[in-house]
Amino acid sequence: MNAMINPDLAQLRQQVEAQAREVAELRGNMQQMDKFVSATNRQSTLQIAAIVISLCLTIAGGLYFQTNAINRNIEQLEKRMERVERNLDELNKELRAQRQAK
Repeated sequence: MNAMINPDLAQLRQQVEAQAREVAELRGNMQQMDKFVSATNRQSTLQIAAIVISLCLTIAGGLYFQTNAINRNIEQLEKRMERVERNLDELNKELRAQRQAK
């Protein structure tokens, strides 16, 4: 009955209802986008954490390997030095024996 009295008012209500539906649809789309962005941010954060952890493990493994290699080299050098010292001691004994024999 109201529509009969004022047809402009009925048309205006229809337009408001259509706009309200569009606004609700936009809000729903925005919520979906917010959820998607949140999930993407979480995934990116986890990926960065995984990269940092793997880099740390790689660096630690490399340092461990290099340290062991250096320690092995030092041990080999120490063994060689001990051999050289023994050889020098034997030579000194021989030289003393030769001097005493003369």
